[in-house]
Amino acid sequence: MSAVLTTIITVLVLIPFVGHLIFYVVARWVTENNKRAFLLATDFSTFLFIVAVYYLTIVIWDKSFLLFILLILTVSFLLFIFIDWKTREEIVLPRVLRFFWRFTFLLFFTGYIVLVVYGIINSVTTTLS
Repeated sequence: MSAVLTTIITVLVLIPFVGHLIFYVVARWVTENNKRAFLLATDFSTFLFIVAVYYLTIVIWDKSFLLFILLILTVSFLLFIFIDWKTREEIVLPRVLRFFWRFTFLLFFTGYIVLVVYGIINSVTTTLS
Protein backbone atom coordinates (compact mmCIF):
# COMPACT_ATOMS: atom_id res chain seq x y z
CA MET A 1 0.00 0.00 0.00
CA SER A 2 2.78 2.45 0.87
CA ALA A 3 4.55 1.65 -2.43
CA VAL A 4 1.41 2.58 -4.36
CA LEU A 5 1.03 5.83 -2.44
CA THR A 6 4.70 6.65 -2.99
CA THR A 7 4.33 5.99 -6.72
CA ILE A 8 1.27 8.24 -6.97
CA ILE A 9 3.02 11.08 -5.12
CA THR A 10 6.12 10.66 -7.29
CA VAL A 11 4.09 10.86 -10.50
CA LEU A 12 2.24 13.96 -9.26
CA VAL A 13 5.50 15.68 -8.36
CA LEU A 14 7.48 14.72 -11.45
CA ILE A 15 4.63 15.24 -13.89
CA PRO A 16 2.53 18.03 -12.38
CA PHE A 17 0.33 18.16 -15.50
CA VAL A 18 -1.20 14.89 -14.33
CA GLY A 19 -1.97 16.44 -10.96
CA HIS A 20 -3.41 19.52 -12.65
CA LEU A 21 -5.65 17.35 -14.82
CA ILE A 22 -6.83 15.27 -11.84
CA PHE A 23 -7.55 18.42 -9.82
CA TYR A 24 -9.42 19.90 -12.79
CA VAL A 25 -11.59 16.81 -13.31
CA VAL A 26 -12.49 16.66 -9.61
CA ALA A 27 -13.17 20.41 -9.43
CA ARG A 28 -15.25 20.26 -12.61
CA TRP A 29 -17.29 17.43 -11.14
CA VAL A 30 -17.81 19.32 -7.87
CA THR A 31 -18.40 22.87 -9.18
CA GLU A 32 -19.88 22.15 -12.63
CA ASN A 33 -18.21 25.35 -13.83
CA ASN A 34 -15.27 25.22 -16.28
CA LYS A 35 -13.64 28.52 -15.31
CA ARG A 36 -13.92 27.95 -11.56
CA ALA A 37 -12.67 24.37 -11.97
CA PHE A 38 -9.65 25.53 -13.95
CA LEU A 39 -8.78 28.20 -11.39
CA LEU A 40 -9.13 25.73 -8.52
CA ALA A 41 -6.97 23.20 -10.35
CA THR A 42 -4.40 25.93 -10.95
CA ASP A 43 -4.42 26.87 -7.27
CA PHE A 44 -3.96 23.26 -6.16
CA SER A 45 -1.31 22.34 -8.73
CA THR A 46 0.89 25.38 -8.07
CA PHE A 47 2.56 23.54 -5.21
CA LEU A 48 3.20 20.56 -7.51
CA PHE A 49 4.95 22.81 -10.04
CA ILE A 50 7.10 24.40 -7.31
CA VAL A 51 8.22 20.98 -6.06
CA ALA A 52 8.77 19.72 -9.64
CA VAL A 53 11.01 22.71 -10.45
CA TYR A 54 12.95 22.10 -7.25
CA TYR A 55 13.57 18.44 -8.13
CA LEU A 56 14.38 19.22 -11.76
CA THR A 57 17.09 21.64 -10.67
CA ILE A 58 18.57 18.94 -8.46
CA VAL A 59 18.51 16.39 -11.31
CA ILE A 60 20.00 18.77 -13.88
CA TRP A 61 22.68 20.51 -11.80
CA ASP A 62 23.15 18.21 -8.78
CA LYS A 63 22.59 21.22 -6.51
CA SER A 64 19.68 22.33 -4.39
CA PHE A 65 18.20 25.70 -5.31
CA LEU A 66 15.69 25.67 -2.45
CA LEU A 67 16.94 28.93 -0.96
CA PHE A 68 16.78 30.61 -4.37
CA ILE A 69 13.21 29.37 -4.86
CA LEU A 70 12.23 30.60 -1.40
CA LEU A 71 13.87 33.95 -2.14
CA ILE A 72 11.92 34.28 -5.40
CA LEU A 73 8.67 33.47 -3.60
CA THR A 74 9.37 35.91 -0.77
CA VAL A 75 10.43 38.78 -3.02
CA SER A 76 7.48 38.33 -5.36
CA PHE A 77 5.06 38.20 -2.41
CA LEU A 78 6.53 41.40 -0.96
CA LEU A 79 6.32 43.00 -4.39
CA PHE A 80 2.63 42.13 -4.66
CA ILE A 81 2.01 43.56 -1.19
CA PHE A 82 3.83 46.76 -2.14
CA ILE A 83 1.89 47.12 -5.40
CA ASP A 84 -1.42 46.54 -3.63
CA TRP A 85 -0.52 49.09 -0.96
CA LYS A 86 0.49 51.71 -3.56
CA THR A 87 -2.59 51.23 -5.74
CA ARG A 88 -5.24 50.89 -3.02
CA GLU A 89 -3.51 52.39 0.04
CA GLU A 90 -4.91 49.46 1.99
CA ILE A 91 -3.59 45.93 1.82
CA VAL A 92 -6.30 43.38 1.12
CA LEU A 93 -4.50 40.17 2.00
CA PRO A 94 -6.85 37.64 0.32
CA ARG A 95 -6.57 39.57 -2.94
CA VAL A 96 -2.77 39.79 -2.67
CA LEU A 97 -2.52 36.08 -1.90
CA ARG A 98 -4.70 35.17 -4.88
CA PHE A 99 -2.64 37.28 -7.31
CA PHE A 100 0.61 36.06 -5.80
CA TRP A 101 -0.41 32.38 -6.00
CA ARG A 102 -1.57 32.68 -9.61
CA PHE A 103 1.62 34.54 -10.55
CA THR A 104 3.58 31.77 -8.83
CA PHE A 105 1.73 29.22 -10.96
CA LEU A 106 2.66 31.06 -14.16
CA LEU A 107 6.26 31.48 -13.03
CA PHE A 108 6.83 27.87 -12.03
CA PHE A 109 4.78 26.45 -14.92
CA THR A 110 7.09 28.34 -17.27
CA GLY A 111 10.13 27.28 -15.25
CA TYR A 112 9.02 23.66 -15.42
CA ILE A 113 8.67 23.78 -19.22
CA VAL A 114 12.03 25.51 -19.64
CA LEU A 115 13.80 23.05 -17.32
CA VAL A 116 12.27 19.99 -18.99
CA VAL A 117 13.34 21.23 -22.43
CA TYR A 118 16.80 22.16 -21.13
CA GLY A 119 17.16 18.81 -19.39
CA ILE A 120 16.23 16.90 -22.54
CA ILE A 121 18.63 18.93 -24.71
CA ASN A 122 21.40 18.62 -22.12
CA SER A 123 20.87 14.87 -21.84
CA VAL A 124 20.91 14.37 -25.61
CA THR A 125 24.03 16.47 -26.14
CA THR A 126 25.80 14.72 -23.25
CA THR A 127 24.89 11.31 -24.68
CA LEU A 128 26.02 12.22 -28.18
CA SER A 129 29.37 13.67 -27.06
